[in-house]
Amino acid sequence: MPGYKERAKEAKTASGEDALRLPLGAIRYDQPRHVLIELKQPISSGIGITATVELHGKAAFTATSDAAAAAPAPELVEAEKVPPPVP
Repeated sequence: MPGYKERAKEAKTASGEDALRLPLGAIRYDQPRHVLIELKQPISSGIGITATVELHGKAAFTATSDAAAAAPAPELVEAEKVPPPVP
């Protein structure tokens, strides 16, 4: 996760699954915040991802990779991908 790697901490979900906690800091409602997660396997391999935004330690929003895969315009997701930097 470019820009956040040093702040990420391994954690466990309430159900005991492995998780990654990533403090984003203060976010205003009109301030977009994007986090790119580099995966070891493609989403098409069947890996499942759940992202939860917490506010004061409580879940405020949750999204899943299943919901993203079922989105009506998957070509938009592909269009947002950034190629890796050239060494």
